[in-house]
Amino acid sequence: EKELELAEHYYSVLEKAYGTESPEVLYAGHLLSIACDHSGLHKKQLEVRKKVHGLIGAIYGEDHMLYVASLVELSKAYSNAGMYADGIECAEEAYWASKKLNGDYHPETATCLMVLAAQLGNLGDYERALPQVKTEKMHLKREAIISLTKKKKCSARIIPTLSPR
Repeated sequence: EKELELAEHYYSVLEKAYGTESPEVLYAGHLLSIACDHSGLHKKQLEVRKKVHGLIGAIYGEDHMLYVASLVELSKAYSNAGMYADGIECAEEAYWASKKLNGDYHPETATCLMVLAAQLGNLGDYERALPQVKTEKMHLKREAIISLTKKKKCSARIIPTLSPR
């Protein structure tokens, strides 16, 4: 309860000092969202997260990793509030946005895919969730192996012994 009270106060003070469109207020909103989650106030967490996400979109635009990270957090907030379909929608949007910004094999893209799989799992849609996770793990392992062999200048004959089966 004290955490929520302090987070609300911090957010309010910074919003008055800096206005809504500042990184400081966005961070305070993030902390307030976490405090709401810790207090079990998931509907309020969702409201805060939507507001923060809207501000991030307005400040940085949709082609920015903060926007993608915000989509992931919004997805989790929807899920916490029991709105799983909306959570899946945000997770899918985050995945495709990260894929566009970072490429297929970036760690952030993998994180977005794992969040999407978790959201699908929340609904019991394991047929859609599991293949994505397995495919992404395989691609990431393959890319990591290729990257390591390039850095260490290993011979090509080592790669088949390390590749995923």
